[in-house]
Amino acid sequence: MTCDKEISLWLEKVMKGIPVFSLLSIHEYIECAKEKDLYARYFPVVDCGFIVYKDMTIFLTSEEGGTLLSLDPIVA
Repeated sequence: MTCDKEISLWLEKVMKGIPVFSLLSIHEYIECAKEKDLYARYFPVVDCGFIVYKDMTIFLTSEEGGTLLSLDPIVA
């Protein structure tokens, strides 16, 4: 499954305000976003980032074993 398809599948849950955990790494999401010409940023110091997808900002927070996707930034 490509990451853009996974983003689409999880977008409905994320839109409901439910953070979603994915087994893909934050780097895979950022790389996929750049390949699709989506606006994406990665902040290595705090190991998080975001992607603008379908006019929404999806925040990416690196977690052990994957990535947490949410519409609100997760503050540690």
